[in-house]
Amino acid sequence: MAKGNLDKLARRVAGNPAELCVNVVSGAGSATNIAISGIERNDLLVSVLELQPPTAASGNAVKGDRTAEASITSSGNIQLSTTSTTGNQLLVIWYKVRP
Repeated sequence: MAKGNLDKLARRVAGNPAELCVNVVSGAGSATNIAISGIERNDLLVSVLELQPPTAASGNAVKGDRTAEASITSSGNIQLSTTSTTGNQLLVIWYKVRP
């Protein structure tokens, strides 16, 4: 996790518990909501990795780190601003910040 994100986490948590969460979801077109069960607007994305499915030519490979363009757009959804991940999967890691 980048130092800037660690600083954000420290400010958001500030004595409140934070839970590390992981989910694998289907990719989607750019600027399209991708449903992530349990993610909320005040949570903090740690990593969003695009994965090729095992049936792809170079299956089971990390195709790209999409963290920099990922954002939580609403409760239960993230989006990637410019990259389409249709046909692939996303490994999403985030901290759930509890009040």
